[in-house]
Amino acid sequence: MKSKPIERQLAQLTQVIREKITLSLIQKNSRVSFFESLVLLQISEIEACTAHDVCVALHKDKAQITRLVNGLVQLNLIERIQNPRDKRQQVLSLTSLGKEELNLIMNVRQNLSRKMTCGIDEDVLQLVSHQLEIMKNNLGDKDSR
Repeated sequence: MKSKPIERQLAQLTQVIREKITLSLIQKNSRVSFFESLVLLQISEIEACTAHDVCVALHKDKAQITRLVNGLVQLNLIERIQNPRDKRQQVLSLTSLGKEELNLIMNVRQNLSRKMTCGIDEDVLQLVSHQLEIMKNNLGDKDSR
């Protein structure tokens, strides 16, 4: 039996991961969607994070990120703060409620990762991670996330 092309397998795995994260967020009564959860993760990982930083990291256009950020502001999960070093710029910051939501998101993602990699040796996981990084770089995406 012939195996499926690697890009199809990766696309299917990515879709399953997204669906499982979405379902888990719903089951845990999360207030955010899958993409909103990605925005919260990015804000937590980048010091003095701007909406532009989120656009670049998530490969989404400005309008999409603006809608997601506005929704998160309305949910009181993030706030816009004037950058003390550049008054023309606003940085995005998690509120205390946003930090609670981030903990829930990280828990969901860690549980999914454990379940997905169950039974796979750590050496193999490191090799797979390295190979995925090579594939990403081969396609011209040199930024490391």
